Amino acid sequence: MTELPYNDVVIKFINQCKENDEPVSLAEFVKKRKGRGRAIYRDWRRPFAPLAKQLNIQVAKSSSVNWGEIALSVLRSGHLLKNNRSQQTSLPAQSATVSSSNISSPSQSNTSSSNLGRKLNDVDRDSIAQIYNSLDENQMWKLSTGTIVEKQMEKLTLDCNYEHQTHSLIMDCSLTVWNDYFTKEELDEIRNYNPIAIRELPSELNDYIRSYLGKHTLEELDEHNDKFKFDRIKEPEQYWIHQTITKTLDMYFYKYLQDKDRTESDMLRRIWGFIDCCFDSSKIKFVGGEKASEACSMRLNESRDPAAVQAMERKRIGTKTDMLFKSRSSPLELGTCETGKHSSINSSKSIDEASLKCPKTMKDMLLQLVKESPQNLRKLSTYGFTISGLYIKLIVTDFPAGYVCRVSKLPEWLQFPTSEVDCVKKLIPIVHTVWHAKVSMESMLDIAGMDSNIPTLSFTPRPTLQIPPCFTSSTQPASRKRKYKDAIQNDPS
Repeated sequence: MTELPYNDVVIKFINQCKENDEPVSLAEFVKKRKGRGRAIYRDWRRPFAPLAKQLNIQVAKSSSVNWGEIALSVLRSGHLLKNNRSQQTSLPAQSATVSSSNISSPSQSNTSSSNLGRKLNDVDRDSIAQIYNSLDENQMWKLSTGTIVEKQMEKLTLDCNYEHQTHSLIMDCSLTVWNDYFTKEELDEIRNYNPIAIRELPSELNDYIRSYLGKHTLEELDEHNDKFKFDRIKEPEQYWIHQTITKTLDMYFYKYLQDKDRTESDMLRRIWGFIDCCFDSSKIKFVGGEKASEACSMRLNESRDPAAVQAMERKRIGTKTDMLFKSRSSPLELGTCETGKHSSINSSKSIDEASLKCPKTMKDMLLQLVKESPQNLRKLSTYGFTISGLYIKLIVTDFPAGYVCRVSKLPEWLQFPTSEVDCVKKLIPIVHTVWHAKVSMESMLDIAGMDSNIPTLSFTPRPTLQIPPCFTSSTQPASRKRKYKDAIQNDPS
C-alpha cells in the first residue's frame, strides 16, 4: 500500500468527518493515525488547522494530545515490526503472518527494478515521449534505404513495457529485438558507419607477448618469463604485460583458479587486477570499489530547483559501478566496468549490465566529453568492460550520426585462461583489448583537452545539436534502510 501525500491524508480525514457530521479535531485524527511512522509533531500538528481553514471547516476544541505517548507508540510499532520480519525469515512460506502481506520481501519489492526489468509507468512513458518529441527530424539519421533510425527506435519505445536502451536513444545492433524494426542491411549500415577500429598492438609489445607462443607447460612458460626484465618507468607497457604473465603463472603454481570459493572482490583483485595496473603510468586513473559516476549524478540532479512550493529534492547518487576510469587532472570520466562473480554470460545480471546499465553510464560520460568539445561530437567515444566471472567483453559508445548513441561490442566474450596449456593463446586478445581501451581513453582525453575553440559568452544556448540525456526513471531502487522505513510507514497496524 502506498502512503498518500500528507496533505491528502488530512483533507481525506476532514471530508470524512464532514460527510459523517462528526467534529473535526486534531486529537481524533492523531488517534486514527497512531503508529504510522510520520515525523509526528512536525507533520501532524502544524498543517492541520491551516488545511481545515482552507476547506472552511471549524476545528473542534479537544483535549490536548500526548505527543510523547504517540512517539513511544511509533517506536514500539517499529520494534514489533522488525521482530516479526526476523521471525518470518525462519518460518516456512505457509506459516507467514498476516503482516507479511504489507511488507514485501526483497525479491517482491524490487521486482519492478530488478535485473529482469524495470516496469514503466505512465510518468515514465510521458518522459520518454518528451525525449522523442524534442528531436528535430531534419537532424535525424537517415539510412541509404530512406529509413530514419530515430523513428524506428521510437516505434520500439511505444511497444516496450519495461525500460530499454532505446528510451535513452541508445542502440546496440547486436540485440535481437532490433531485427523487428530494421532489415539486416540497415543494421549492417548502422554498425559499419564510421566504425570504431581496434588499434594494433605496437610491434615491441606484440613481438614480446607472442614470444611465449608454443610453450604449454608451467616450466617452459616460467623459464621464458625469467629471461625478461623491463624498466617500469622507461618501458611501462612491456613491464605491465610481463607482470600480467608473472601473476597469471603464480595463480597456476598455487592452484588459485581451482578454488571456487571466491568472492567478486577476490576475482577483481587477483584475476582482473591487471586492468588496474595497466593504468599505472597513464593520464587516466583507475578507481574501484562501487564508485558513483559523477556524469550520471549530473544527469539525475539536473532538474533540482531550490525549495519553493515543494521542498528541495534530495540529491541523487550517480550509478555505482565496480570500476571507473577518470582523468587524473580533470573531472572527466572516460569509462566504466561492471563485474559479476559467476562465469555466466547469459545471466540476468550480465545481460542487464551489458545492454542497459553500462551503456547508460557511458552515454552520460560521453555527453560530458561533448560539452568539453562540441565540434568533436562525431570523434569522441567512451569505453567499458563487462566481466562475468572469467569472461570479459569490451563495449564502446559513440555518436555516429543524428541523435543516436551507438553501442559497439566485440562479437565474442574473451575467457581468462584457466590452464597453462592455452595460457598465451587466450591471454593475448585480453591484454590487447585492455591496452586498446586505455590508449583510446587517453586519445579521447587529448581530443577534448586540446580543443582550442573558446565558446562565446552568451545567456542564450549555442545553436548546436542538442542530444537528449539518458532517460531517468521516475522510480529509483531504494536502499535497504529506506525500504525498511517505507515498510514501517505503510504498516496499517
